[in-house]
Parts: sequence; C-alpha cells; structure tokens
Amino acid sequence: MFRTIQRLACSAALGAATLFAAACGSVQPEASGPAAPKFELRASDGNAHTLESLTAKGPVFFYGIKKGCPINAKAEDYFDQLARAYAGKVTFVGLSNMNAETFPGWRDEFKPSYTVLYDPKKELISGLGIKRSPWIVQVGKNGQIVETWAGYSTVDLDEISAAMATAAGVPQAKLDFAGAPAQTSYG
Repeated sequence: MFRTIQRLACSAALGAATLFAAACGSVQPEASGPAAPKFELRASDGNAHTLESLTAKGPVFFYGIKKGCPINAKAEDYFDQLARAYAGKVTFVGLSNMNAETFPGWRDEFKPSYTVLYDPKKELISGLGIKRSPWIVQVGKNGQIVETWAGYSTVDLDEISAAMATAAGVPQAKLDFAGAPAQTSYG
C-alpha cells in the first residue's frame, strides 16, 4: 500500500514537472547513472544499431520483450501505444531474445510500430539489467542509464509516459491504460 501511494505521489510530481518543462520549453537535465553497455545489434528494420547511433537523437527507451511470455503479450498494446505517442520525439526500441528467424511470427501477431533489436545471446539484455519481461530501461543521450521500470501496471505506464514526455520536452500524452493491472506485473 505504501509503495502504491509513494508511486502515485512520484507520478503526480513527475507529471507536474513535465507540464512545467513543456510550458517553459525546456527539458530537465539527464540524471547520471551507470553507463549503458556498448553494443552492435541487428534489428527488425534490417539495420545494425549501436548505443551511439540510438542515443545520437536523444534519450532511448529500451523495452524488454521475451518471446512466449504471457505477461509480455498482455502488455504489448500498452507499450506500442507509448511508442506511437512519442514517435519522433524519443527513441523507443524493443529489445528481445529473438533473432531474425524467430521474430517474424511475433511481429505478425503483435504488429509493433517500433524497431526491435535482436539479442538472442542476451548480452545487452543482461548488460541493461533486464531480468524479466516486460521491462523498460531509459538511457539518456549521454549513454547513462537514467531509470528502470520492472514490469508494468497503470502507475508504471503513466510514469513511463511522463518520463518520455519529459525527455522529449513535450506535454504528457493522454493515453488509455484501462485494463492494465493495478499492481506491477511481469513474467
């Protein structure tokens, strides 16, 4: 109960900060956490991506996906909604244990609007500290890990949306998270 109240208070504060930053036309400075690991991975768009190529435009939100995870399957629509809402403003990429041969079946089932990095050896997944799915890791333009969300709930999704808006310097999008779990859930 205390954690829920604490998360709601943090979410409200982050939302207010987002509106203030958007109104003033400024973006809050990035926190300086541990460095994200360097990598080069192939992706669903046919290209190879690196940490540098992804952060060149600004903050990146890595969405941990595990093929076959029933919780991930339930969460996919919400994360795709986030990706679409902030497309072109922040970089949102899936990060999966799939490879180019196993991805098409998942893509056909879920039809993601974002690029998915293939990490079948789970090197970047482990390097970012992703232990379950779904899992979100925000990496700043400076290559430092800013924030991590383990799992998803209505509160988590709202916090992620607020963080994406703050990172983009735009007002938080009005999104529909109805049906998402009240308590954080992951597989």
